[in-house]
Amino acid sequence: MTVSAVSLALLVSACGSSDKAEEKKDGKAADKGAASSAPAKVLTAAELEKAAVEQADLPEYKVEKNPSGKLAAAGKAASDKTECQALADAVSGPLGSPAAKVMRSAVLIPAEGGKAQTPEQKALAGLNALKSPATRVVLGSYAGGAAAEQLAAVKKAGTDCAGGFTVTQDGEKSKITKVAPLPLTAGEEATAFEITVDGEGMTIVYNVAVTRQGGTLSSFFTFSLGGAVKELPAKVIEAQAKKLG
Repeated sequence: MTVSAVSLALLVSACGSSDKAEEKKDGKAADKGAASSAPAKVLTAAELEKAAVEQADLPEYKVEKNPSGKLAAAGKAASDKTECQALADAVSGPLGSPAAKVMRSAVLIPAEGGKAQTPEQKALAGLNALKSPATRVVLGSYAGGAAAEQLAAVKKAGTDCAGGFTVTQDGEKSKITKVAPLPLTAGEEATAFEITVDGEGMTIVYNVAVTRQGGTLSSFFTFSLGGAVKELPAKVIEAQAKKLG
């Protein structure tokens, strides 16, 4: 039950006062509760584009609209365990079947520590850039209670699949060995997990987060070619939550 629903229930149980001022106050609170229970607006693709993070929102990142279409072209990941599919969806792209979706990529700009001048310094700067955490942001809009249902499914999958599972995407298999929860507060509700993958002798750690604001879900998949990302992209998540606010 939502906070608004609880508030409305309390107001109903407290009815009976003959004081007109109190009746007026209660009436306004009830109206607010009724408004908050109205179906969430399903944003169009154009509205999602306006609501998605942009370069101006994240000066410490290089933000792009996925100009090459690589993210959209990637196939959805299939889990070998049905109970883990929602988590695989959160990693590979939009959750379920949104009415509309948009994507962004945000790559953290590394601190250069001085301007690279020699060939060696330039090569090192380039390598550091490749190792920078990169976050794929996917916004999707959903009708009815589908957004809340999708987020709940991801939460459940993170718990049910803590011991790992295998995903297949574009013909390639990845063995996930561990799924661990990460603390996250954003939007109306949120969930996040750190995921460990056996990368043929190399341990790869990335994370995924999903937040909900009304009927819109924002998913954040963060990885690094350096092999390990253990922190959520807090600034990216905060900036996106603010725009959807």
